[in-house]
Amino acid sequence: MLLTETWLQDGECTPFSELLPPDCLFISSPRSTGRGGGLASVFKSSFQCRQSPSDTYSSFELQMFELHLSSPVMFAVIYRPPKFNKGFINDFADFLSRVTVNYDYLLISGDFNIHVCCESRPLVNDFLNLLASFNLVQSVRAPTHEKGHTLDLVLSYGLSVCINEICETACISDHLPVLFTVSIPCSRAKTCVFSRRLRTINPQTATKFSAMYTATRTSGLMFNTLEDNDTPCVDELLSTFNSTCTVILDLVAPFKLKRTKALSEPWLNYSTCALRHSCRCAERKWKKDKLHVSKQALQESLSTYQSAVRAAKIEYFSNLVSINYRKPQVLFNIFNSLVNTCDNSPVNPSSKISALRPPAPTFVAPGSTATGSDPIAPLLTAVFDQFEPISLSSLSEVVTQLRPTNCPSDSIPSRLLKEVFSSVGSSILLLINTCLSTGSRGIYFNLSPSHFWSPPRIHFRTLLECLHDVKSWMAKNFLNLNDNKTEIIMFGCNPSDLPANFLGPLTPNVRSSAKNLGVTFDSNFRFNKQVSTVVKNSFFYLRTLSKVKGYLSRRDLEIVIHALINSRLDYCNSLYVGLDQSLLYRLQLVQNAAARLLTGKRKRDHISPVLASLHWLPVSFRIDFKILLFVFKALNGLAPQYLSELLHIYAPARALRSTNQLLLVVPKTRLSTKGDRAFGAAAPRLWNSLPWHIRSAGSIEVFKSSLKTHLFSQAFN
Repeated sequence: MLLTETWLQDGECTPFSELLPPDCLFISSPRSTGRGGGLASVFKSSFQCRQSPSDTYSSFELQMFELHLSSPVMFAVIYRPPKFNKGFINDFADFLSRVTVNYDYLLISGDFNIHVCCESRPLVNDFLNLLASFNLVQSVRAPTHEKGHTLDLVLSYGLSVCINEICETACISDHLPVLFTVSIPCSRAKTCVFSRRLRTINPQTATKFSAMYTATRTSGLMFNTLEDNDTPCVDELLSTFNSTCTVILDLVAPFKLKRTKALSEPWLNYSTCALRHSCRCAERKWKKDKLHVSKQALQESLSTYQSAVRAAKIEYFSNLVSINYRKPQVLFNIFNSLVNTCDNSPVNPSSKISALRPPAPTFVAPGSTATGSDPIAPLLTAVFDQFEPISLSSLSEVVTQLRPTNCPSDSIPSRLLKEVFSSVGSSILLLINTCLSTGSRGIYFNLSPSHFWSPPRIHFRTLLECLHDVKSWMAKNFLNLNDNKTEIIMFGCNPSDLPANFLGPLTPNVRSSAKNLGVTFDSNFRFNKQVSTVVKNSFFYLRTLSKVKGYLSRRDLEIVIHALINSRLDYCNSLYVGLDQSLLYRLQLVQNAAARLLTGKRKRDHISPVLASLHWLPVSFRIDFKILLFVFKALNGLAPQYLSELLHIYAPARALRSTNQLLLVVPKTRLSTKGDRAFGAAAPRLWNSLPWHIRSAGSIEVFKSSLKTHLFSQAFN
């Protein structure tokens, strides 16, 4: 039971002693100053709960305790007073950045006094974006106050929370009790075991399949009636061939559920395996004779084995980092496979393919005779009205060179096809030559793009004509523009203000945000989703690294953090110029958490000296560094022309001292939220603020060194 506003004073335990159920304990955290407030948690004595020290925040009260299981679960109770406090978002973000790195399971509950049901309010919007940044799930959807609105929340990470009831009949408070169930994992599997339906193919399978296929064909049950037809149907040929092969395979190679074997730990070698064997021998000897000397031998053997395994792990991870330090994705996949579990449920490839490839809607222009599945016909420069049939030897050569890859819809597994080709080759040859002679591909091979129709719209005709030209060009070059995967984002206007169906068949594809080159753009250029994605992924990586930190040296850990965390913060960070400080603060929390993980500093230690000792520029200064580097390259002919055209050297009308100072013209802008953030305006302002010796650097190496020294002094002095 998690309680807020207990109104208990420090040392006051009588109310809980009188009301506490049997076999239960409680943790109380009264408000340090003033009246009211206070937090408490009640739990059964069978649970091993220990209160954790927590920081003090001015905007909310906090109580934390840890439930000791095989994987510990952190519980946090929060009470935020209803009075507005502008520092709450930053305080709560700081709290989340410190607790989410160390725990895979987290539950936060309490009275936040935030109307999360009113998403249009600025505080609610910032709060929900913060929850999305840390991948927290808010489970309460109904009002929790007697006057309406959802004020009491249940936030979780890595846990399954089910809201059972919100007791509207309880009259003990103006807030309604929220009853919920939490599914806490008691143990974590160390290995992932998958089950797959595979055909049992053995050395005799090919012989049996060839014999049965030949008998079926010679008996007149297969292609004989179709071959006598002057114009055989491709679909019938293909259907007959597939059904015949499937029936025979079910007899000679039936499906069998197979489980993949768990892989051994990659750091185990011959010496560690020998030590493990001797340790197990010592354990069996001690269990047999129960002598003290046997117990001492077991303890010494176990200690030697554990030390050897730790040394092997350190060497293994060090080699991984040294080999793949320039491959962030490889590093993450390796570490994630070692420390995280995965879903054991098998995946049906056919259902996954169907989900990824839904049936495309069709659009037909009025008065057009084209069907919805007809692609745009490109201009023909040559016409092929006849194809030469291929020979059996040519087909055999192609099949021999095929890779042994399989697909769930294959009639015959690729590995088996090469062995039985002498029996089925003539049937496949007949099918291919029939396709060439009739010009039909068959229903199994037909995947035509949907027809694109540009309806007559006055205001958007230019855009639709442009899209039509793009699709025509792609069709001429044997490419296909998938309308269903095309996303449209409107900048500078609210999509709700646009007329209905303003883009015809593409109107449903209008999105409030879209991803381009790994960056999520939104119509207002606020980059809320982009920042949330970066923060969420970065803290996931930090949790992964915290589990293997003990096996990495300081140098190797710094390399991995640069590859997985800092590279993510620096990717396209010039787009973050002029963002709200609340968004930049979330990115800064990622860097702070990475610095604490690397140096082992406590969460109460001031972070600026830590960043200075690592020579890490804060996030805002890293953004300025990237933009100024672009300016230097543009002025020296090292940048693309479209960037150089945005910058103009300041040339006064008369002779002034600033004539030869390499200053740039700062254009006038209309909107501070968009115009001031443009590269053509933000870059000259930053460039003109640099000292002369940096602007006049002779090489890019000298410029980068001088610029980092300058920004470093601004950040930490």
